[in-house]
Amino acid sequence: MEAMFAPINRFFAVPSSALNKSQTGATPASFASSAANVSVNVSKHNSIAPALKVAPIEIPSKADIELRAQEPTHGTMVTVALAGERWSVEKAIAWQQSVGYQAGVNFIPSTADNELEMFQDATWDPKTIDRELSWAANTGFNTIRVFLHHILWQEDSQAFIKRVDEFLGMADKYGITTTLVLLDSCWNAYPMAGTQPEPIPGVHNSQWVQCPGYDIVHDTEAFKSVVLPYVTGMVSAFKDDKRVLAWDVWNEPNNSGYANDLIGPLLKLTFSAIRTIEYTQPLTTPIWQGVNDIVYSRFNDLQLVLSDVFSFHNYADATQLEACIARIRLVDATRPIICTEYMARTAGNIMRQNNVFAYNWGLVSGRTQTIYPWSTTTTPATEEPAIWFHDIFRADGTPFNASEISYIQSILLPKTKV
Repeated sequence: MEAMFAPINRFFAVPSSALNKSQTGATPASFASSAANVSVNVSKHNSIAPALKVAPIEIPSKADIELRAQEPTHGTMVTVALAGERWSVEKAIAWQQSVGYQAGVNFIPSTADNELEMFQDATWDPKTIDRELSWAANTGFNTIRVFLHHILWQEDSQAFIKRVDEFLGMADKYGITTTLVLLDSCWNAYPMAGTQPEPIPGVHNSQWVQCPGYDIVHDTEAFKSVVLPYVTGMVSAFKDDKRVLAWDVWNEPNNSGYANDLIGPLLKLTFSAIRTIEYTQPLTTPIWQGVNDIVYSRFNDLQLVLSDVFSFHNYADATQLEACIARIRLVDATRPIICTEYMARTAGNIMRQNNVFAYNWGLVSGRTQTIYPWSTTTTPATEEPAIWFHDIFRADGTPFNASEISYIQSILLPKTKV
C-alpha cells in the first residue's frame, strides 16, 4: 500500500479537511484515516524486506508490565545497572522544559546524496544549505536532525569541527536547533572518502552510507581506535553548545543484519566513552523494532536504559504510533521522548498532544531521492510517484503540497494577535 507512504510532514496527523489536491493533482490517500490492518515496510537494509501486515496493537496493562519485570532473563534485569550512569528523570525533564517544544525534519541539502557529500570540502554547499534551512524555518520547524561521519573526522578533525560549527551557525540564524547523529547502521556498509557515487536513478537513498560500516563494526580494536576518538572528540567540541539539542549516539544500531550480541557491547562502549565528558545535551539511541511489543527485546531494553531521553522510530499508522508512545511511557511515565523518524498520518495532532519531540524524514527532494519508497531498492522507479514517500519541497522551493505547508504553519508558527 504505497499510498500510505505519503508526502511528508509526519509530525502532524493531518486532518483531511485541511488539505487540497497536491500539485500532482492527487489527493494523498494517506491523509485520511488508515485501515485497521496496514502494510508496513519495516526494514531499511540494502535489500528490502517484504511488506508486513501489522494488526492493531493493544496497550499493555500494568499487570503485563509487572509480570515482565519479574523475568530475570529479560534484558531490563541484566542492564539496569547502566541506568545509574544516565541523567536522572528530573534532569531530563528540566532539559525538556528549557528548550521548549521541538518539531522538525531529518535534514540533508538537496545537493548531497549522503552525509559525506554534505560535509566534505569538495561538495560543501553552504548557499544551498542556508536557502533550504530558511524554508524549514518559514514552515515553522525549529529543529533538524543531521548525520555526521567518522571518515570526515579521520581526514581532518579540526576542519570537520569548523564545518559543523559553520553549519550550526546557519541553522541557529533561523532559530533552529540541531540533533547530531554520530553513528548509523543503515544502508551501504562500506563508506569511502572522496567523490561519492552518483545516485542510482529512481532508487531511494541509493548512496547513503553507514558509520562506521561493516569492517569496523566487526573489529573491536579498530572501533576503539577509530570510532571512540571521533565520538568523544565531537561531543567534547560541542558539549556546551546550546545550538546542539541532543546527541543521537547510534541510529538503528542493529539494523542491516548486525547481530545484537555484536552491536550491544559496542553501543555500551560508545555511551560509556561519551559519559566521561561533562556534556550538557542528552544522549539517546532510537528503538525501531518491536516498538509496540508488550515485552521489549533485550536490545530495546538496552537502548532505553542507556538513553538520557528516550527516542524511537515508527513507520506504522497513527493508531499504532499513539500506542507506541503509550508503550514507552510504561517504561518511564515522565522521561522525555523524541520520535526521530515516523510517517503516521490520520486526524489529530498526535506528537504534540503527547509532548513528543518529532522529526519527519526529509525537507527538500534531491540527490537522496527519498521521494521514492524503500521498495525501489529492488525495483527502481521510472517516474516521480504521485504521492511522495518523504520530503516536503522541490529543489526550487515549491512545496509538494501547499495545503500541507499551510496546515503545519498554522500549528507551529506563532499566532498574530489582532
